[in-house]
Formats: sequence, structure tokens, C-alpha cells
Amino acid sequence: MKITLYLRTDPVEATLDEKKIGEIRTGAIETDMESPNELGYRPAPIKDMLVWVFDTPDDARIVSKRLLEYLPRDSPHQDR
Repeated sequence: MKITLYLRTDPVEATLDEKKIGEIRTGAIETDMESPNELGYRPAPIKDMLVWVFDTPDDARIVSKRLLEYLPRDSPHQDR
């Protein structure tokens, strides 16, 4: 599925086919992924990590920079 992230909103909003699916208010970001086009997102400490795949490494860096303004980095000990 392909979602759109609105990085200028506070917090960042996500939409699917122009329908709002939610705000990214909580969770943690993982930038150390296998591919530079990927970004990890864990919505809560006990949840599985979601892997977001972007069109370019620059897109992934821009999104991670914005989300890390208010979300923490994911800790390795949180993997379950």
C-alpha cells in the first residue's frame, strides 16, 4: 500500500487515497536499516516494527529527519 505523509503538519499526518488514516504522534524511528530507502517505525514499545520503503534514499532521510524532531530513535532492546 502506498501512503502519503504530510511533513508540514504537526504532528505528521498520513493518508491513503486522500483519506486521512491518522497522525503519527507516538512511536519510535529506526534509521539503521538494510536499505537506504527504508525507515523503521515502531508504533508502540511492544508492537512489531513496520518497515516503510521510500522511492529514494533522500525521501527516507527527509522523513526520518522530520519525525526525529519529536519521536525517539528505536532502542535495540525493544525488539520482541
